[in-house]
Amino acid sequence: MSLSEGTSRWDFHIIIPVLTLFCLGLVMVSSASMPIALSLKLSSLHFFYRHLIHGLLGIILFTVMQRVNITIFHNRSGLLLLLALILLCSVLVPGISPPVNGSSRWIKLGIMSIQVSEVVKLLFVLYLASYLTRHQETVSNDFIGFFRPMVILSSFSVLLLLEPDMGSCVVLVAITLGMLFFSGIPLRFLMLLILIALLIFYLLILIAPYRLARFMSFQDPWQYAMHQGYQLTHSLMAIGKGGFWGVGLGQSLHRLSYLPEAHTDFIFSIICEELGWIGALTLLITYMWLFTRMWIVSKKCMLNDQPYQAYIVFGVILWLSSQVFINMGVCLGILPTKGMTLPLISYGGSSLLMIFVALGIVHQISVEEKA
Repeated sequence: MSLSEGTSRWDFHIIIPVLTLFCLGLVMVSSASMPIALSLKLSSLHFFYRHLIHGLLGIILFTVMQRVNITIFHNRSGLLLLLALILLCSVLVPGISPPVNGSSRWIKLGIMSIQVSEVVKLLFVLYLASYLTRHQETVSNDFIGFFRPMVILSSFSVLLLLEPDMGSCVVLVAITLGMLFFSGIPLRFLMLLILIALLIFYLLILIAPYRLARFMSFQDPWQYAMHQGYQLTHSLMAIGKGGFWGVGLGQSLHRLSYLPEAHTDFIFSIICEELGWIGALTLLITYMWLFTRMWIVSKKCMLNDQPYQAYIVFGVILWLSSQVFINMGVCLGILPTKGMTLPLISYGGSSLLMIFVALGIVHQISVEEKA
């Protein structure tokens, strides 16, 4: 008997890895953020407390989603799409989203700020799942069927690039291509889309000097170690220093202001340094446990003629797994440097909250399907 069969209300094959990742994230955010907190004249546990509060709020939202009928999202998919469009446009309006590090990505709501792109990822998955369910035959057999979501994706991508937020743009492209493939889109259409996407990203790199500099430094970071390759070289040194067993929790050298964004974009490097490859392997196994369970749920939904639920779960898999791949790939130097949080691990309130909401929906689907 599986863990999920022992109760009708909870799927522990989802809950256990989610809570494990969140707890590991709490520990690593605490360790990685202490130096930067002190340098900003804040409490050494400032970022830890904020991460904990966002996490507890996320767990509450995860639980709330068990009471929500997800067919509401299916029936109101057009409103979800409109909300996503309004959010993306709002951050480009002067005065609404003050620039942070040269980007306008946040909307301030009282005592907290919401990163719009994180909300849009969830709304986009819910909308695209509904579209593919309603237009299954058209998408599989007609050029127009897959062209429509491409128009929406293109519009969202332009708005994200204006912030600018190329990382979220890449994630949306990965979600769209993956969900279209899952829906049975002809392979020739898929290959055409991939080629177009690669060409566009190549042009975006060429026309933006800072992106081109990052791409050049990614190919040979040591040549640009004091400039564009600074983050990557220190990331690689941190990973190499950790070895198999790591130097010990809280003993990282590179978190001491040597590695920028140690508690967000490069937290995987700190995990490798402090917990070693054994810690990194444990992290990967936990992700694989979660993603495998989600894949089983998605497959079960499709077999039970529940395509909307199946598309949602698969879309969330694509969302989270693409962020894991990008974050780790950047830290390991196999992808150009790009800011991307590690799901449930990195510091980032908006990302954490939206991921908990998405996983709450997935968990509800799993319980209802008795997967």
